[in-house]
Amino acid sequence: MFISYARPDAATAELVEAYLTAAGVRVFRDVSIPSSENWDMAIEKALGACDRMVLLLSAASMPYRKEVYREWFYFDQ
Repeated sequence: MFISYARPDAATAELVEAYLTAAGVRVFRDVSIPSSENWDMAIEKALGACDRMVLLLSAASMPYRKEVYREWFYFDQ
């Protein structure tokens, strides 16, 4: 499960991740990307590997955060 969110919503994303993990769901969130790895490529790889997405929509996430929009658009394709 891929969690897409804007940085101001990180606390909510953390709660969602904890809930899903406790329920036995494997979760990807961008904080697991090592700093030495190419961020864009790691995101694209994770999106390709996930068959579900949690999209946290808020005033901070769309339309102002291009990253959230791109993740949603990529996943939707």
